Amino acid sequence: MTVGIYAFACPPSLAHAHGQLSEPCESGHFGHIEQPDEFVAIVSDFVNNQEMGKQT
Repeated sequence: MTVGIYAFACPPSLAHAHGQLSEPCESGHFGHIEQPDEFVAIVSDFVNNQEMGKQT
């Protein structure tokens, strides 16, 4: 899950319950719009780690 530190709908304190959590530094609930490059990097890292786990 990716949640901005300024998210109001699902703040980081609630998001920790959903497993892996990434917190873009300067965004709120719409990190994919507010910080698209950082969002893509976070999602790409997650997908790559999942793919690596399947290969073992």
